[in-house]
Amino acid sequence: MISASALVSEALEPGAEFPDGSAEGLTAVESLHERLEELLMQSRGDGDLFGGVNLGVDPVPELQVPESWTWTLQIPPVAEFVGPVEIRWNEGCERGLFATRQIFPGEVLLVSRPLAVHSGVWAYSTAELVEQLLDACRNSARTRCQLQCLTDGWTSRAPPTLAVVSQALRPQPDTLPTEPLGSFLTREVLVNVVDRNSFHVNSKTAIYGLPSMINHSCGNVNASANILDPLGDAILFRAETEINAGSEIFFPYFKVSGSLHRRRERSEAMGFCCRCERCRFEAEILPGTKAAAASKDAMDAFDNKLRDEMQELRDQPKEAGLQSTMLLQEILSHTRRVASAIDRAWGEREVAWYLHLALPLYWCGVWCTQEQDPSLWKCTLTLVKARCELLLQMVLAWEYTDRHSYDHLKCCYMLYLAFMEMTRLPLSSNHFWVPLVHHEVPLWRLEETPEPAQHTTSTELYASSRLGTRLC
Repeated sequence: MISASALVSEALEPGAEFPDGSAEGLTAVESLHERLEELLMQSRGDGDLFGGVNLGVDPVPELQVPESWTWTLQIPPVAEFVGPVEIRWNEGCERGLFATRQIFPGEVLLVSRPLAVHSGVWAYSTAELVEQLLDACRNSARTRCQLQCLTDGWTSRAPPTLAVVSQALRPQPDTLPTEPLGSFLTREVLVNVVDRNSFHVNSKTAIYGLPSMINHSCGNVNASANILDPLGDAILFRAETEINAGSEIFFPYFKVSGSLHRRRERSEAMGFCCRCERCRFEAEILPGTKAAAASKDAMDAFDNKLRDEMQELRDQPKEAGLQSTMLLQEILSHTRRVASAIDRAWGEREVAWYLHLALPLYWCGVWCTQEQDPSLWKCTLTLVKARCELLLQMVLAWEYTDRHSYDHLKCCYMLYLAFMEMTRLPLSSNHFWVPLVHHEVPLWRLEETPEPAQHTTSTELYASSRLGTRLC
């Protein structure tokens, strides 16, 4: 079978006859050849799309071809690509996507075009997506094949084998169907397929083939997704952390902030119950511990008192005065109690998951250090010290939960600004960072003490806290 790119190359050979025998015909063929070559490179994991230049911000340039060439409208704006991943069974006997080799942060894992997509004020519309899928099934054998590989939650239907699924969900040519829709591809079944396989990204809801094999996790996310709006709403997955060969790829189906109870409600509404390491930690290890009691006391205080006090200060900033000082001091007493209750046996991930439970309290404290008049405080350094302490813990919490979110990036940026502000303050030679807890986890606060400093500068502390290194 000769590819379209090969046919265009043949047309460009010396002596070939162009459609209208003119220079415009040569331009048309060259434009088409350039587009097809670009798609061919993308299908191999090369080209601007994978080098970071084109992420769907700009639309694909229009082809310079005659209007009579209506068949060129069928050329996709982006090629599908499958990187170093494969479908396998995971430990829970579920299908998942796994790395076939070591993958480095930033690598493209796969690019997939949608089977159906819906956007608008109410982006999630099962009925709209189902109608699109039914229409596609009437005209696309490829869409039929991919939909039959996706789970509909019905135990009565035996799922296709991994070999069949792996072949069907990889990029392949499309043809017109030769058989009726059949008993599986009914409206009722497709409603279940949509409910269990929809992606909600960038205010859009879409159904894809191979991306539906990526499983959800609340605490071990290692991939991020970006819907390329101008490129036909194709979805692009990148590795956000280093992924070892044989490790599973995880992507969050929903915003994973909040308590275990709230996350379980979200997952069960989508037809599954998340039992990732973070969920098991909160369900099996944390309950009954001193840390759980400290976290509960802190959030009870926030829900029953501190949140209302912050709202009063926000509504009447001129009357804050001593109240803002007292509010921040109470918040810090709770966050330090939370930190001191950390189990020494926990690793950095467990500590981050634990700290995440009290994030609303941390946000409240950061607000107090930013929005209040510094003249109300005896020393501006007090505000900056408190802000750095709170933000260090918040950044750690986001690192192992929703590290790709806007809130995490905002926290990192705010921490950077706080450290830069601290470098401009008149610190004495005996100011240095001491651990809130004698633990390898990076939790510190700035104090004045005659002991030797472990971290000579705030910048050094920031670098060590995020790189996981210990600077002595």
